[in-house]
Amino acid sequence: MVEAAEEFLRGLDIRELRVRHLGSNARIETRPDDFVVLQQYDESIRKRFREIGFSQFEVAEFKSGALNVAIKR
Repeated sequence: MVEAAEEFLRGLDIRELRVRHLGSNARIETRPDDFVVLQQYDESIRKRFREIGFSQFEVAEFKSGALNVAIKR
């Protein structure tokens, strides 16, 4: 699911992105500069994501390493 969603978004010329699988929902993480592209293709993205299996999606700013957690000893 994630791979198909990311491939679709790359086809819209969004290069720096991650799609996070959140149960039946997805979170698209990309640069703020690309938010306008996501807004422009909102209906196409919703349709394709439904085909892939996501009910809804949200948009957030991409932050490299955001899921990395420091381990303290």
